Amino acid sequence: MEQAWQGGGTYIGKHMDGDAAAQRRGSERRRLSWWTLTYGSCCGRRAQERRYNGAAGYIDRYELPLFAVSIGVFVLGCADACLTLRLLAAGATEVNPLLDAVLRADTTLFLVVKFVLTAIGLAILVLHKNFTVFYCLKGQTIVQITFAIYICLVGYEATLLSLSEA
Repeated sequence: MEQAWQGGGTYIGKHMDGDAAAQRRGSERRRLSWWTLTYGSCCGRRAQERRYNGAAGYIDRYELPLFAVSIGVFVLGCADACLTLRLLAAGATEVNPLLDAVLRADTTLFLVVKFVLTAIGLAILVLHKNFTVFYCLKGQTIVQITFAIYICLVGYEATLLSLSEA
């Protein structure tokens, strides 16, 4: 079937009857919405890059292990924030100058900023899981390294807290 450009991003076949052609002349049917995002993330067709030509690409679906590690990083980030507050109450000091300034303003604001920064960083890393960063690490690898670092950090903070309470 030959196709002709009708404007608005739609191609109309020349051999279509009048009703079908009239239906296709309307506005763009594919609208972006939250449904598009949620459906694409769980039922999307692209689980791997379409073609490998040396450049990284985005995908629609992510593997369960990456999702689990990402949730683990976020949960450990929340545990880190709570343990930090308990350590500060026991006499410790916050060494991150940005979070220290936020903490001096308000404790609730400290928690919100910590959670939001963690969530945004994770979303960017998961979205760019196939992209190489610093010429040697993929986004997925950085998420896994962050998970391991957070396990060590939360363990260290828990040890400090137990020593301060003893």
